[in-house]
Amino acid sequence: LKIQELNFNDLTKKVLSGDLDGGITSTPLNNKEINEIPLYYEPFVAYVPIKNNLSKIKKLKVEDLEYSSILILEEKNNFTKQIFKLFSSSNINMNLNTTSFETLIQLSDQGFGITLLPYLYTKNFPKERLNKLKLFEEPEPAREISIIYQKNKLKSPIINALSKCIEKTSRENIKSSKINIISPI
Repeated sequence: LKIQELNFNDLTKKVLSGDLDGGITSTPLNNKEINEIPLYYEPFVAYVPIKNNLSKIKKLKVEDLEYSSILILEEKNNFTKQIFKLFSSSNINMNLNTTSFETLIQLSDQGFGITLLPYLYTKNFPKERLNKLKLFEEPEPAREISIIYQKNKLKSPIINALSKCIEKTSRENIKSSKINIISPI
């Protein structure tokens, strides 16, 4: 098993070309040449500094973020694309294009805005950061994470075994019932 971290476009190109047997990414892709095996559904969480007005709200609604300054990853990132799809309002101020969630968190702590994070990224946060996380009301915005592989490849037994292992582990870590999947495409 060889693991590489690639951006979404490179990953799908390499899977389609046969350079990679499979990959793990946000789905649905709606690509007729790629099989997708959903592994888990990962909710979005908001990282809200204590001094922000939203810190007083127990569970957020997407509408609560109107007129907020939201710090995001660079535009070509799938998570950022999903955030753009989440907001239909033009009253959202999204800025800062970085490649690091850590940079977004540090800037948020300095008062530059709030940021949205994938739930699993926050699993091992220190206590002082955990109290700044806000969940969303149901249905929670979430992303689907799947193993993808080329339809004409014969690696499906290996892919299926790997997907069952990841699915079991991830579902134990994510407890969410009602979600709203935000597509990366």
